[in-house]
Amino acid sequence: MLKTVLPERLAARIDWSSLTPVSSAFVDAALSERRTDLLFEARISDRAGDRTALICFLFEHQSSVDAWMPLRVLEYSVLSWNDWRKRNAQDQRLPAIIPVVLHHSVSGWNKSTRFSDLIDLDDDLKREIAPHLIDFSFVLDDLTRQSDRSLHERALTLVARLLSLTLKHLPYTNDPLAVIERLMPLMARIWNTPRGQDAIATFLSYFWFASEVTPEDLRTTVRKHIGPNAEETVMSTADKLIQEGEARGEARGEARGETRGRAATLLKLLQLKFGPQSEAIVERVNHASIEELDRWAERILNATSTSETLDP
Repeated sequence: MLKTVLPERLAARIDWSSLTPVSSAFVDAALSERRTDLLFEARISDRAGDRTALICFLFEHQSSVDAWMPLRVLEYSVLSWNDWRKRNAQDQRLPAIIPVVLHHSVSGWNKSTRFSDLIDLDDDLKREIAPHLIDFSFVLDDLTRQSDRSLHERALTLVARLLSLTLKHLPYTNDPLAVIERLMPLMARIWNTPRGQDAIATFLSYFWFASEVTPEDLRTTVRKHIGPNAEETVMSTADKLIQEGEARGEARGEARGETRGRAATLLKLLQLKFGPQSEAIVERVNHASIEELDRWAERILNATSTSETLDP
């Protein structure tokens, strides 16, 4: 996926066989844990091929539109660099970090990807003091604005292609089973690949937890499309989901109900204190975790604006 979203000339100079995941959990000065989605290191050569250097990819998965994403990316980058310095105390220079944001939402990404757009200066003044300002943009892969055909045509592994189509469609459909039916031909191809059965089991679990389809529906659909050879593995996975379904379903329902209630309360408080909120703010709050909602609810007491309340 990284290779398909980076500029072609840049991607061609990266040794993709050297791509290695690294720890992405850090502890800041306040001892509060921050976590990036994925962090990778790889080797990149110069144009002449005479020198190779380390390059890092900060890969973020974002299902809501966040105008503060450039600031979040900068924060994660600094944490990554500080962690790298601890592990490489003898080096005097830092590796390059390329932030990549994988996005999907109802609206699609509609905010700037450039950090300098967050700075409250007019364009002329920004240009005048540009040498003294931090500025960068992250690579945005907005699945919402990609056609299914373009995703199928990408040079992706079958699993990455299935992942892209799943994230684009499943969270936002009123008929998840129909979406899963459309994905089944691709899943059938994955079934016969190395570790394909493990991949199918993983997607089955995601389908169950990310939608309202039942394990029985999943089992019936997969057996119909993949065939009898898949029956034992699929039924084993589905049966396990059935056994755990009632307890997990109750827990999921309680968690969803609590999250929706807290989101509605916070949106009401934001409206009362700061006036009507934009669709982007409503979407961000409705997609937030309970931890984020609790943090924002505490901030709103002293905050002077919505942006201050929802600051990362």
